[in-house]
Amino acid sequence: MSLLSRLIAASTVLDDLPEAIDFDGTNDYLSRASDLVGNADGKTFTFSVWVYCDGLNGSFYGNGFVALAVDSSGRFYGNMFAGDSSGDAINFTTPAGSVPLNRWAHIVVSADASNSANRAVYISDAAVTVTWSAYNNKSIGFSRPAHGVAANQVGSGNFKGRLAHVYLDYTYRDLSVEANRRLFITEDLKPAAGQESLNPIMYLPLTDPEDPGFNAGTGGDFTLNGVVARSGRGPNQYNPAAITLDGSSKYLNRTGVTGISDSKQVTCSFSFTRKELLARVINGTVSGAAQPSFILQDGGTGSLHVTFKNSAGSNVLVVSMPAGSIIEGKRHHVDLSFDLTDVDKRHLLLDGVSAVSSWATYVDDTPKLSGLIYEVGALITPTSIGNDYFNGVMSNLYFDTSYIDLSADNPFYDTVTGKAKDLGVDGSGPTGSPPLIYLPLRGDNAGFNAGTGGDFTAVSGPFTGARGSSEFWAGSAEFDTNGDSLSRTSTIVGAANSKTFSAVFAFSRTATSGLKSTYTMTNPAQSQFRGVTALINNLQLEIEGYNASGTKILDAHVPSAITSANKFITVQVSIDMSDTAKRHIAIDGIPVSPTWNTYTNDFIGLDSSDTAIWLGSNQGSTVVLAGSLGFLWFNTEDADFGQEANRLKFVDAFGYPVDIGEDGSIPTGNQPLIYMPFDDSSDLGYNAGTGGHFTVNGGVTPGPDVKG
Repeated sequence: MSLLSRLIAASTVLDDLPEAIDFDGTNDYLSRASDLVGNADGKTFTFSVWVYCDGLNGSFYGNGFVALAVDSSGRFYGNMFAGDSSGDAINFTTPAGSVPLNRWAHIVVSADASNSANRAVYISDAAVTVTWSAYNNKSIGFSRPAHGVAANQVGSGNFKGRLAHVYLDYTYRDLSVEANRRLFITEDLKPAAGQESLNPIMYLPLTDPEDPGFNAGTGGDFTLNGVVARSGRGPNQYNPAAITLDGSSKYLNRTGVTGISDSKQVTCSFSFTRKELLARVINGTVSGAAQPSFILQDGGTGSLHVTFKNSAGSNVLVVSMPAGSIIEGKRHHVDLSFDLTDVDKRHLLLDGVSAVSSWATYVDDTPKLSGLIYEVGALITPTSIGNDYFNGVMSNLYFDTSYIDLSADNPFYDTVTGKAKDLGVDGSGPTGSPPLIYLPLRGDNAGFNAGTGGDFTAVSGPFTGARGSSEFWAGSAEFDTNGDSLSRTSTIVGAANSKTFSAVFAFSRTATSGLKSTYTMTNPAQSQFRGVTALINNLQLEIEGYNASGTKILDAHVPSAITSANKFITVQVSIDMSDTAKRHIAIDGIPVSPTWNTYTNDFIGLDSSDTAIWLGSNQGSTVVLAGSLGFLWFNTEDADFGQEANRLKFVDAFGYPVDIGEDGSIPTGNQPLIYMPFDDSSDLGYNAGTGGHFTVNGGVTPGPDVKG
């Protein structure tokens, strides 16, 4: 992100706050140690919840005789005993995979135990086939001495993920009637307003992390157990789905897109993250032909190549991006549009910016688009050139035979927020009409085409859902060779010697042995260590601190911090040298117990006149981090990472970095000395903190998204 974009973003009104709470799956849940006020057993109910599963397990709501949960296969189930303890009143299960992974879904169930015709489950506004293993005309035991949300009533069976708008009342509603579903979910698949006005016994909005147990219904508030935080994204916001393709067998295909005709105009848009150099994105092939009629592919050099052919097999459009444009493990968004009758109507954008190496061919002719075999994520036909699969994540594929001018207002991508725009449930956002192909690419139904051209087949499906592109993704810088570093060899502006400091950073490394440096502080002559150093020594993380004279006063080893190569971990360190009770290190948000070899009550030498700093290298030497460094935050304050609430300000319940603002000041209220967002490939040395920018040395390049 350029400096201008940062300034624009700082003054732009962001999305509404996420309406959701994170639950870590271990000790986070809400409970009532008494019955809901005014509670009573009965035969009818409606239950509604918005859920985002990470790991697919745990209870949404339980009271001893009622359990509504999701299991490890992505099945939503309810087990409701009779109030007289005579066995099941209702017991049901939805199919495996009906609750998706890593994206928001809305679940609503309504039933009347006295009438088996009055029962239904809808997930994300679509009816779901349900196995009713028990359905007896018995009163359900809703009244119980204890209740739990995000766990059962005794705090076990904990749910890991995000929850919002948990609702329960004792009214049966015919969910096949759209108006009844609109009480809980809008037509654009967002939470409906005014649910508290339905007078339920339980409605937990979960919109306030300071008071998650607030019950806007009549049954009384819940108590929070554990520590929770606001989710990074809520169901009230745009959250595009995504699927993971394995690079070996999974892809989508369709023979003949309904209603498509050959056209000189095309618009295509999609988001993706690739994990290997060579990847086919989308192609259309004439059965039996030697080459595809059109193809969008990453050709192995980090350059997207696009080719369209006419019915005779001759190229009419060939365009490519510069080599190195596409970075492994990093979110990217591509937009393409053209009208072959006009050379001024052709656009190829990467992340909202023109990224054309050359339009090698651009002929006023008609590409062959009708009667093709369309494949997404693979090139299977023609078999004469061998199979080729995409390995990575894909999201929101739009394709239509119309031209959209991308030179001014791009309807697909917001360059200020760095996120894809909401195209509507049917992809009609850009033009007002659904395109031929709009694949939301949901893990539970990847082949669903919300456009007009017909559904695709998910080969080797169902697919695993992936964390969406609208989430906060922290960037990184990659260090590969001796001499790679980011440095400040003069001063760190505003730094002073201090007994307290806190640091947060994420790293991955390509080697499992050897001494590697993530960041190092020394005196400018590089003859003595100063300040703080973080090293990866074989399979352990070492945090060291030196006073102004270069004497080591802090030495902590975390032997279990690194377990495998090419895997990001996040590290949080908070230190107060004057108090051994105030020293904490956490890995991926979980506290660890390091070996404290040295801990002396002295000042860490950070004085701006006598301290230099290197990132990714030990004083610019051969001790280089062979890997990536991301999300680096450093300041001379005790952020107290012994408290889970403070850790969650930087790293969420699932180990992902949290958006801490343009200047890194959100978690503590203070702008730190150093905050390296690594979000601008043209300025990797940009420091959003107060300590001054860094110089890029050697071949430092943009790295993958943290945990991407």
